[in-house]
Amino acid sequence: MTTDQISPDSMRPGEVYGFKTSGLTGFSPADTGRYAALKIGGRESGLIFFILFDGVFHGLPGLAEIELASYLTTGGHGGPRRPYGCFVKKDWECGLQEMRLIGRISVTDEDRALMLAHHTPHGPKCRTWDFASACVEARWRHANDQQSLHQEFDRQGRAEAEEWKAALQRHPWLRDQDPRWKWLNASIHPIHLPHWRQPPHPDGGRFTRMAEERLDALVSELSGLEGANQTLGRKEARQALRMCVIWFNDENRKSGHTLQAQERQDLYETFELILAIAGHLPLLAEIEHWRRW
Repeated sequence: MTTDQISPDSMRPGEVYGFKTSGLTGFSPADTGRYAALKIGGRESGLIFFILFDGVFHGLPGLAEIELASYLTTGGHGGPRRPYGCFVKKDWECGLQEMRLIGRISVTDEDRALMLAHHTPHGPKCRTWDFASACVEARWRHANDQQSLHQEFDRQGRAEAEEWKAALQRHPWLRDQDPRWKWLNASIHPIHLPHWRQPPHPDGGRFTRMAEERLDALVSELSGLEGANQTLGRKEARQALRMCVIWFNDENRKSGHTLQAQERQDLYETFELILAIAGHLPLLAEIEHWRRW
């Protein structure tokens, strides 16, 4: 099975998948020519837990190679070492290249303990599938191509600073408000779609209520990811936003494609507000690739 044929619903604990790594930053070469592997360590409601193997390969590895490999570990420099693993939401798009099922090996007590350790008071630590590629590439580049890697990170840092500068110009209130999720809640700045209520939808406002609840859920999801991971990555924010836009696609279709121009503008402005607070305003432009309204 290739990446396009692999469904997270069909993934089972113990399965090992190989994949081709991707460029670590937006300024890295897109084709790395390197491959790596991961293991499905377990499943929970709506979540899949994977663990990364140590090692970079020139092609998809075989199961015999994986059975001899250890896990890629974090830490070092005097700190504790722990295998790289994370949860991913099963309905999030898989961005790994050339992903294929290699085979199956047993799930160990260590795997189960590692999965339990990735729970926080804010919820499970969730990343995207791309996190697997990023971890492997970061380790390899740091060991073999450190100078170029630092140059790419510098360029990325300057680009992100320009993004934030543009966000402040469009949303100057971000200078004065604490740009955390506590500012965007029902008591201070509730999600509100004014044009959706003028006049009410033919369904008596049901779509409007569901829409505002779905946007509230997006805020909760993004803030939860930030709390569990201690930061909100661009890729995690993109996946959460994408699933929200797809929800609006489906609900607009079910309602008979009732969204009008002003109502679509309400949605864009709300997404813009949420992404500005999240620190990922450039994702707003990507909505055009997903929306069907």
